[in-house]
Amino acid sequence: MIYIIQDASNKRIKIGKSDNPIRRIRRFRTGSSNPDGFDILAILPGGARREKELHERFIKFHSHGEWFEPSDEIIEFIHENTTGNFKFCRICGALHLAQPNIQDIRDHSKRHVDMRKGMFPYNTRELMKSMARASLSGHVAQLKKLEKDEAKRIIVLAWWARAKQSGLSDSAFDDYMLDYLELLDAEYDGKGDLKKISEKLSKVWNGY
Repeated sequence: MIYIIQDASNKRIKIGKSDNPIRRIRRFRTGSSNPDGFDILAILPGGARREKELHERFIKFHSHGEWFEPSDEIIEFIHENTTGNFKFCRICGALHLAQPNIQDIRDHSKRHVDMRKGMFPYNTRELMKSMARASLSGHVAQLKKLEKDEAKRIIVLAWWARAKQSGLSDSAFDDYMLDYLELLDAEYDGKGDLKKISEKLSKVWNGY
């Protein structure tokens, strides 16, 4: 997960990644001498690649390490990703708070960790069971029409299981899911250049 926090005293913004953002932020607070603390601005799906992309995107505002000077561009990016009450996560298929509290962050990040280890979302499990039962009873499964994002997520989760079996690290889960969801967006919805995206992913994931 990508976490974005702000130093309450000098207003600098840190963009980092962690499987457990709350634990990471707490450790950071413990090791800091800042008496004013830090504000959590956003928690977004993503791993090392998304973190690197954001660092490169805001490089002109870079201060040191993972810290950036506050700027209209960064604030606008955060605002775009935290407007409204809830946000839908394409990776886990769940709603989470647009401006998350500690419990929401803990639950959301745990859901991602569980999924990358092999846990299927509820709707995916129910679909698998209904198809298997229909097969056992000799009936043709009557599939309900899935939402596009749900169908895409099931496909990418199947690809993830294969990639994981082939040795891809668990830490790649968020980036892998987002990349291949983008591929299916291009294939089924015409969002982006399918050929270019396919070529990019072939290089990034080296055949996984």
